[in-house]
Amino acid sequence: MKKTIIALLLTLPLIGQAANRVILTKTNTLVMNKVFDGESVAKLIKEAKELDSSIWSSDPIYLVINSPGGSIDAGIELIENLSNLNRPVKTINLFSASMGFQTAQGLGERLITKDGTLMSHKARGGFEGEFPGQLDSRYNYYLKRITRLDQKAADRTKGKHTLQSYRDLTENEYWCDGLDCLSQGFVDRVIQARCDSTLKGTSVVAVGRFTLMGMSIEVNAEMDNCPLNTNALEYVMLVDGQELFPKKKDGLLDYFKQAPKLNLSNESIFEINKTANELIRNHKLKKVVRGY
Repeated sequence: MKKTIIALLLTLPLIGQAANRVILTKTNTLVMNKVFDGESVAKLIKEAKELDSSIWSSDPIYLVINSPGGSIDAGIELIENLSNLNRPVKTINLFSASMGFQTAQGLGERLITKDGTLMSHKARGGFEGEFPGQLDSRYNYYLKRITRLDQKAADRTKGKHTLQSYRDLTENEYWCDGLDCLSQGFVDRVIQARCDSTLKGTSVVAVGRFTLMGMSIEVNAEMDNCPLNTNALEYVMLVDGQELFPKKKDGLLDYFKQAPKLNLSNESIFEINKTANELIRNHKLKKVVRGY
């Protein structure tokens, strides 16, 4: 009997660890790794509906968030659509700022990795209209929407915050990670996450497109299919569909080795590189918070 009790006590920590492990698969994972706007949210809602209808299951879908936030309206639309799926949606927060924070509060169980980050602050934005009149109406409309979001965030802390204390906390931005977020009531569990073999490999993600001197330039990023690896493995520039720089080469000299194949002048290459690098910088700046 003593041996049984001792064995049980020894396994309890392992059971607790297993309960806080999440395995991400191709059939249970959604990813929000962009700014919240109409296009990114529309694509995510479409993916969510396809994932929800692909298998009949009550198993959760995990929305992995790595986003600096964005549009209030787009975020509210995402919350509403994901809340109406057949399968519950839980969030795994790697970096959930601004509208990313509010999305986590608006969906199911809120999970965070040990070093994951949440950030909330006052909403910001602007609109035009007649005054007095339209501006008052529009301001009051958005004030109500924002108050509902903030009240939801406060309510989910289960008494740790009121609406007023939450707003006091976020007056000059509030940042937390892992256990700090848990202690404030903004997440439900700190977890360990990993991807299984169905998420191996990479995908090409469009970073941006622009035209220069009659040429169409595309900038793409090669990303790991496991969303826990958040940075691009490589950026590729295409000029009229042809790769500008050789892959896996270093040094400015390589730019000019490839240039004659595209019949580009040195000036054109530098102009393309300058604009493309600006797109790449924006893609990398996960912690520059914009919008709500």
